[in-house]
Amino acid sequence: MNNKSIYASSSILLLIGLFVAVNVITDRFLPRLSMDLTEEGLYSLSDGTKKIISEVTEPAVLKLYISKTEGAQYPLIKIYGSRVKDLLNQYKKKSKGLIDVEIYDPKQDSEEQEWAQKYGLTPVPLPTGQQLYFGLVALNSYGREEVIPIFNIQRQEFLEYDVTKLLYSLGRENKPLVGLVSPLDLIPENSFQTRPQPGMPPQKEKWVFISQLEKIAKIVKMGTEVHQVPDEIEELIIVHPKNLS
Repeated sequence: MNNKSIYASSSILLLIGLFVAVNVITDRFLPRLSMDLTEEGLYSLSDGTKKIISEVTEPAVLKLYISKTEGAQYPLIKIYGSRVKDLLNQYKKKSKGLIDVEIYDPKQDSEEQEWAQKYGLTPVPLPTGQQLYFGLVALNSYGREEVIPIFNIQRQEFLEYDVTKLLYSLGRENKPLVGLVSPLDLIPENSFQTRPQPGMPPQKEKWVFISQLEKIAKIVKMGTEVHQVPDEIEELIIVHPKNLS
């Protein structure tokens, strides 16, 4: 073996040794250090979520029910399930010990399946006759509970929003009052609450953001001639403030 070969072999061994040493040191002294290097920031919580987590004052537990055996047959469920678990662990890390995460595998005829049914999680029937569960239950020390009956893969981009909304609702006994001031017809008087019946006049839909906001707040239409905002209104939304007094 010539000197160049010996030098190359020694360099490779040295690099391997350094790599192992660095990994051992970081694993020993930096176990809590994590970085999100994904382009979309999939594992980074938004500032809004961090704020809501910081406002949690009572212990809460997030119970993820995911059918491990049945879900393993479907790669999309398996991959999305891992993403949900990683996200929930981010909530746990940011909560300073107030939020815990528990994972259950609701197998057929098991106690976990009974609890999944009691919480109102939505099972997906499989061709094999089995049922697949993939939902989340949030509980706090006051006995309140909020549920995501099933994680919809088509809503992946709203995953953090859905979980944060769940956590926010868990900490509120009553929906906050939100005042709405706008010359636009954001909440039509004849917006449909039920399926329109034959012979009924055409019905208008609420704006999408209004429908989403109503899930976590009670909206109070205040007209356009507002002289004083009532004290019970916690937030005021003004949309398209054109031609307002």
